[in-house]
Amino acid sequence: MENKKGNAHEKIIEKRVSYYYTVLKRFLKHGPGMFGLIVIMITLLLAIFADDIAPFDPYELNPRNRFQAPDRVHLMGTDNLGCDILSRIIYGARYSMIISISVVIISMTIGVTLGLISGYYGGFVDEIVTRATDAFMAVPSFFIYITALSMWDVRGIWTITLIMGIMMWPTFAKVVRSEVLSLKQRPYVEAGKSMGASDVRLIMRYILPNLFGSITIISSFRMAAAILTETGLNFIGLGDPTICSWGSMITRAHRSGAQLTFWWATLFPGLAITIVTWAFNLFGDGLRDALDIKTVT
Repeated sequence: MENKKGNAHEKIIEKRVSYYYTVLKRFLKHGPGMFGLIVIMITLLLAIFADDIAPFDPYELNPRNRFQAPDRVHLMGTDNLGCDILSRIIYGARYSMIISISVVIISMTIGVTLGLISGYYGGFVDEIVTRATDAFMAVPSFFIYITALSMWDVRGIWTITLIMGIMMWPTFAKVVRSEVLSLKQRPYVEAGKSMGASDVRLIMRYILPNLFGSITIISSFRMAAAILTETGLNFIGLGDPTICSWGSMITRAHRSGAQLTFWWATLFPGLAITIVTWAFNLFGDGLRDALDIKTVT
């Protein structure tokens, strides 16, 4: 009996390895997805090694160089306070990645947990989670951000991250629940139940691994959404003014009237936001095409 269980488990592992190897080959052939991954990796490297890469201190004020056009010294020019824009963009990558990754971790933890519980157990628990998910999705998220941050005395980076993370969980919960409803009917799950496997073991060993593709795809899109949301909050004055983020750079340039005359102050941080969010979306599309939302059995 033990040998049969062991052989069955080995076959499942082999199928999973073969499946993910096929997914990897598909993704490597997906041009837009690979481009997105490369941009994301470059952004991560900039975020990690910002202290060594940035040519100037991004917080160093130099009024004499206020709104200096791009040249050999300041490749992207300076802003209204004389700060080097290139250095601020490099440091901005750090804060953008911190915010986006933290938001996804919070929202994914809440959403995947609730989705698993809702889809697996069903009944009254499913009803409560479904209604809560629908209620969260019915209210415009940006309205909640504005209301919550307006009531908060301290609007630090972690306050903004926490609020965004709490508001972005419904997407994870809804997708995970719908897939769990299908996965728990699979023969291998039913076989596990008949052999006396606990609910936790069934979820962790047979259901959760099959959700990897969907969770990864949603995470990629949510990271892009987190960067755009942080930019929007900064633009309306609800961001963290103490950090060097891309959104705060655009806000500072806009308030100093630099939109047209000193175009570089808004163009370069705007390009950084556009390229990185586009990269996350391309990466998500590439993963979706490669995974093809098939089940690992």
